[in-house]
Amino acid sequence: MEEHDSGEMPYDVSSAQREQPGDPAAIETLLQQHAAVADAAVLSYNLPDGPQLVAFFVEHGPQAAATRSTGDREQVTQWQAVFDEVYRQAISSQQDAQVSLRVWTSSYTDQQIPEPEIFECIDDSVARIRALQPRRVLELGCGTGLLLLRIAPGCEYYCGTDVSQAALDRLAAEVRRQQAQLPEIALLHAPADELDGIPEAAFDVVILNEVVQYFPSSDYLAQVLERAVTRVKPGGAIFVGGVRSLPLLEAFHTSVQLYQAADQLPIPELRQRIQQRLAQEKELAVDPAFFAALQRELPQVTDLSIQLKGGWALNELTKFRYDVVLRVGCATLVSGASQELDWQTAGLTVESLRRLLAETAPTQLRLIGVPNARVLADLAAIDLLTNPGDLATAGDLKRALAAATAGVAPADLWALGQELPYTTRISWSARGEPGAYDVVLTRRAAEQIVALTTPADAAPAASSPRWAQYANRPLQGSAAGSIVAQLRTYLSRHLTSGMLPPLVISLPALPTDANGNLDREALRSLAAQFVPRTSVEASLLQIWGDVLHLPLVSLQSDFFALGGTPAQAQQVVRRAGAAFGLGLSFEQLFDTPTVEAAALAIEFAVLDEIERLAAEE
Repeated sequence: MEEHDSGEMPYDVSSAQREQPGDPAAIETLLQQHAAVADAAVLSYNLPDGPQLVAFFVEHGPQAAATRSTGDREQVTQWQAVFDEVYRQAISSQQDAQVSLRVWTSSYTDQQIPEPEIFECIDDSVARIRALQPRRVLELGCGTGLLLLRIAPGCEYYCGTDVSQAALDRLAAEVRRQQAQLPEIALLHAPADELDGIPEAAFDVVILNEVVQYFPSSDYLAQVLERAVTRVKPGGAIFVGGVRSLPLLEAFHTSVQLYQAADQLPIPELRQRIQQRLAQEKELAVDPAFFAALQRELPQVTDLSIQLKGGWALNELTKFRYDVVLRVGCATLVSGASQELDWQTAGLTVESLRRLLAETAPTQLRLIGVPNARVLADLAAIDLLTNPGDLATAGDLKRALAAATAGVAPADLWALGQELPYTTRISWSARGEPGAYDVVLTRRAAEQIVALTTPADAAPAASSPRWAQYANRPLQGSAAGSIVAQLRTYLSRHLTSGMLPPLVISLPALPTDANGNLDREALRSLAAQFVPRTSVEASLLQIWGDVLHLPLVSLQSDFFALGGTPAQAQQVVRRAGAAFGLGLSFEQLFDTPTVEAAALAIEFAVLDEIERLAAEE
């Protein structure tokens, strides 16, 4: 049979029935003939209640894409409901003073990022926006006003929009309290792409800060920016802050999974965890080249700069995100006097650069290809996972990375600029190197500054850009769940209930060994992620599966990446409370959205309650 089975046509399983019932090879044959499957493997795995079949499959792109029904608008609505509930829960639980920080959760620890690091990031964004000299501001995604309340006092008018009415209600109350220090403020309940009623060419700065990751696609982002450009006065700018980097997305997930991995975790299983996280990614990550392509499409955008996040802290905000400034209707800043050096070729160090600036005092110096100390180890980890050699475990990998090339910390170059009479601007590599950045050092007396990013260098020319090539597609996990359900229905039409594999798992690719053969041991290790180790995990897996209407949920699956809605989250909260006798709040579920993490939180709460009762005795 040459063509894939669509899943609707009858399939002759006589050849499968001649094999032993439940034979993995027979199930593999069925799966491989479904139109949404590119490859499949089935193996027997020892679960607590006896041997069971576990099926793994790789999606077949075109047909799998046809099964994805979640559109951009639905995803925006889903995020709106999530944030509404988070803000309401935080306010109702007497955490009003901290509600603005609730969404700043560390991917490494599932806890709130330390407040000093959050405020360092906020202060850096505020400083960059103030450098644009804002007077009339439009902020898309203003939230509870972390930027608005800091920037508006220096403006004459500030308009903020947000999808969360709960956030706007909280901000409106704060604006009333600070009314004497603030200019005219307008707050509108609307998603970022709905600018009807907002006048054109009325603002000198438009802000989108730490919101792009919640956009559903690069097409949606392009639409938002195209509309935002029309609201900017000639000479104004758009500030897009905290954009997650697509070229560094795998490095990000590698960094997180390696941090969380036990030292004895086998390398193949670590690789699979990383690939699963990539497939389940619920937030948008964008290639910096997207903005160069957008500039070519929008003649009003006359200048572009793409900068690393500022700050001394080493966290996911500074390592894997960047800021963008699009200038509208103004002359491109150029300088004919810029000297250029390749950092590696010139053999530069921070100390030799200090001497060079002190001795030659160039008006402007451009440095290209500076190795980025923030991410070199994470990129090296990807290389070692691809070719592990003698490395067998996560512990081996951690020890190997300890000797990774140090690189140059961006903070050291910012400090150098402060020490000497130079302004330091650091951008992502115009050559597209994910582990490097470029620097422009300009004497403070100089009147002109060269543009940090040359669009022609940042992205190839394209007569009609396909925005999808510049970003991931968030919430693929929920689409994969839909395909799993489709495959289970398909298998049930051709096999008896006793032959059906209880576990059907989607993978980006089947693991292979050094010889290119299917690595079944790696699949066995992966299957362990779906086997509960405690009664709490077992109960939560059942609850999540029932609420999400999914036949399979892993211990590490993200509730919201699987398509969970706020209403379904409340069902989980109620059922978990009934099962364990302890209140699991929506806020806790948002902070710990995996079965594994939620189970751990419940177990700690039980221990705390036991200790409290013991102390009362």
